[in-house]
Amino acid sequence: MRKAFSASLFLLMALPLVASAAPGGKKIQCWTDNKGNRSCGDSIPPQYADKEREIFNNQGMVVDKRARQLTPEEVTALETKKAEEAAAAKKATEQLAYDKFLTDTYSSSKELESARILREQTLDGRLVLVKKAIADSEKTVADLRGRVAAQAKPGKKPDKRVEVQLKKFEASLEDNKKSAVQLQQEREKMVAKFNSDIERYKFLRPGH
Repeated sequence: MRKAFSASLFLLMALPLVASAAPGGKKIQCWTDNKGNRSCGDSIPPQYADKEREIFNNQGMVVDKRARQLTPEEVTALETKKAEEAAAAKKATEQLAYDKFLTDTYSSSKELESARILREQTLDGRLVLVKKAIADSEKTVADLRGRVAAQAKPGKKPDKRVEVQLKKFEASLEDNKKSAVQLQQEREKMVAKFNSDIERYKFLRPGH
């Protein structure tokens, strides 16, 4: 049968009495009830099983201390903190690896700048070609639309081939416009990334 008594009384007991309070070598457990009172016994009541408690041996020495059960909010907060710490550690590891890549790949910040300029020239060349294609398509679309409009006049026989060509060039025009936007965005991101890398390189290797 479980034996329980006040913590204050337990702490005043002599060691022999502690041993006698836990027959058969059972360990004494001390806990705090819902009213804030400390109690001790050879087993803990089920309603306090999630509370923090200390466990004593028959010599009156603390041999274990079990933390109380965390609330759902505390569990969520702990998991969030662990996830944030893991993300920060991963980011730091990735930064170290990228720093090594920069210093191993480029001998100076000037070399990084040259690489950026070369990449800019390549993208600018592609943009010129796409913009020319847009201009050519716009001219062709305007011509085909004029021909379709002329065929719509009374006494004119519609040529379905012209309408098919118009749709084809209109689709091509839209594709080229999207490509131009994507290339411009790619160029802006590339320049920003290179500029960031250049500043990081200067930080890692001052004077280079």
